[in-house]
Amino acid sequence: MITNAPADAGNGAVQPRRARREERSAGQRAIELLGLLGLSRYAGAYARGMPDGLQRRLEIARALATQPRLLLLDEPAAGLDSQEKRELMELISRLRDEGLSIFLIEHDMRLVMEVSDRIVVLDHGEKISEDRPPDVRKTPRVIEAYLGTGANDALRTAGVTTASPRRRTALIRARSPRGHTHSRSSP
Repeated sequence: MITNAPADAGNGAVQPRRARREERSAGQRAIELLGLLGLSRYAGAYARGMPDGLQRRLEIARALATQPRLLLLDEPAAGLDSQEKRELMELISRLRDEGLSIFLIEHDMRLVMEVSDRIVVLDHGEKISEDRPPDVRKTPRVIEAYLGTGANDALRTAGVTTASPRRRTALIRARSPRGHTHSRSSP
């Protein structure tokens, strides 16, 4: 259940003042995050009753509550419809623009190309490309890994929009305040 009530609301007399203050602060932060992620109207609702896209945003809100310097997202678009993916792209872009470093593992090429500053492409654990999105999109090995041989010529002008399900290839995006790029292979 999404709530801003203290975990032990009935025991106010037993809790030290500092603990009550910390709970109020955490509750206020939770409400702020729900607002930031467009979930305010769900405060007090059970998460299990929310659509998948909203549950995904709630998961991101929970991660943001820890005030991370680096947010790790492993296939956040899995199972989302096109509208939910657009909303997720907007959210990731907004968080990135606010200075949060994001490490993204994702198979949805459109999403990766849209939100990434830099991309590392792995094919069966081997790095086959690392560059800016427009340059990665044109890399023959990336096109071949995602769409198979023979696709290079046809896709050079059209661009790549989806990943092939026949391969387990991870597209990873990370940006840190110091400009470091991080990479990781997914199983």
